[in-house]
Amino acid sequence: MIAITRFASLSGKRVVSQSRFLNPIRSMSVTALEDLDAVEKFSESNDKSILYFTATWCPPCKAIKPIYSELSDIHDKDGIAFGKVDVDEAADAAAEHGINSVPTFIFF
Repeated sequence: MIAITRFASLSGKRVVSQSRFLNPIRSMSVTALEDLDAVEKFSESNDKSILYFTATWCPPCKAIKPIYSELSDIHDKDGIAFGKVDVDEAADAAAEHGINSVPTFIFF
């Protein structure tokens, strides 16, 4: 079960509240992609996919990580593939996709 309680605009309100009830039994469905070749294969082999560009040192990335993982579990059966790209480990993939800040999400 997941509890995402609020969505709001960026005009001073909270964008997403913390997820309070994560289901620890389900396995995470996020695929770690380590280079540009892996990112391209991932995007080409999935009709619907989301790429999450992140960094280990990024506080907003750390906050959104459990929510992204839970969403991947929820939408696993919907045919949506969830990928994660660390911009420091896969700088070539980040450059190819024009990533200038993290977190960044790209939908295919």
